[in-house]
Amino acid sequence: MRINTEQVTQHLKGKLASIYLFTGAEPLQLQEAYDLLIVEARKKGFNTRTRLDANTGFDGSLLRLHSQNFSLLSDQQLIEISLPAGNPGSSGSEALCEYAENPPPDTLLMVRTGKLESSAAASKWIKMIEKHGVIIQSWPIPLDKIPQWLAKRLALVHLQTDKHGLNLLAERIEGNLLAGAQAVEKLHLLYGEGNLTVEHIATAISDSAQYDVFALVDAGLQGNLERCLHILNVLQEEGVAAAIVLWAMLREIRLLATLCFQLKSIPLVQVLNQAKIWEKRKPLVAAALQRISLESTYDLLEKAHLIDRAIKGGSDHDPWEGLSQLCLQLAKPSLIKKSTYDNRS
Repeated sequence: MRINTEQVTQHLKGKLASIYLFTGAEPLQLQEAYDLLIVEARKKGFNTRTRLDANTGFDGSLLRLHSQNFSLLSDQQLIEISLPAGNPGSSGSEALCEYAENPPPDTLLMVRTGKLESSAAASKWIKMIEKHGVIIQSWPIPLDKIPQWLAKRLALVHLQTDKHGLNLLAERIEGNLLAGAQAVEKLHLLYGEGNLTVEHIATAISDSAQYDVFALVDAGLQGNLERCLHILNVLQEEGVAAAIVLWAMLREIRLLATLCFQLKSIPLVQVLNQAKIWEKRKPLVAAALQRISLESTYDLLEKAHLIDRAIKGGSDHDPWEGLSQLCLQLAKPSLIKKSTYDNRS
């Protein structure tokens, strides 16, 4: 069977399965679900823990050794297998299938991976665990659901705030659940229990979103101007050099210019493949190419040249003002009018 991390508490009220697989893209949710199962296993007498770590597969004979010979001892045992790459290898896969079909009565097996690729998710060992055990999955929480998640988190420590406070807190952590959990802990330490005002949150919580120049570029490619400008503002406040920001944006603009030129004679799919763009980034780049013309990339390159001059002291332009306009022109080229930045001496 498969359950999500929010269903773990209810699941643990019943009988434990013999094998569990923890997988998904949200590490905080997985870790907390994993910890809940560890606590419950201890309550039920699984007092001896054995850990088997493997980056790209593991020796299946180790699992057989620990699971088959442990019956000589009195305590029940918990075996934990860590598979960061999500691939147990042929030997490990065979052993996991054998265990799932015929588990020893005194052993509980917990397997932990990161997010599984689609090919791995369809493998035999995954199907065997799903058939005979439990797969616990986590998924990233959509940004519009983060305030609701924060409200539940605050309630656990007897704190509450209104929708403005939740929205502010959500904006500050923007999808980073670990930062959100830490923020709630900090608020609890500072204010104890009760009601939080917007002022409380603004004072206590710094911007915990993990922004970098590459997140800025991705927001621009997505056409998400609001996010793009917010990230740019955070980068400036954190003291990131304007030259670093320009370098990242300029690298992407040059790529777009090349791809736009090639699109005049080559289909989009072929252009993206020839450029060796990562599979996960292809939708971003493709979306940008639908908004941006070859002429627009020339304008972007010209503006980037002006920003570079300002950074080097060759003009009195404000580099950060120029970068904000570069973000606008990349994310929303249809909104662009002749810029006062370009005309200033």
